[in-house]
Amino acid sequence: MGEAPRPYIPQYQRLTYLIRLQQLVEVMDVAAALDWTDGYAVLTVTPTAFPGRRMTVECVYQKGVGTWWFRDADTTATVGTVNDLVMVAHTIRNLVLEAAAVA
Repeated sequence: MGEAPRPYIPQYQRLTYLIRLQQLVEVMDVAAALDWTDGYAVLTVTPTAFPGRRMTVECVYQKGVGTWWFRDADTTATVGTVNDLVMVAHTIRNLVLEAAAVA
């Protein structure tokens, strides 16, 4: 028999925040694309000068804090709150470019 169907995971708020972030980072010398990881929408950010490097950004709701946050999906390091999109976009751009320059 096949795999059991995955439960539906609501994405509307997460997608809204990720799309807004995508629109900001795409004008900062990086490319960004929506993707899916374990049933959740994520944003893959790649510096245009170093296409082999990337950062996967997820948007998570922190119940204890009561707000949505962006974080690095690989390290789970928090990048910033969805309420500060411009700062988060600059931070992600800098992190991706710094990582690409080091490698």
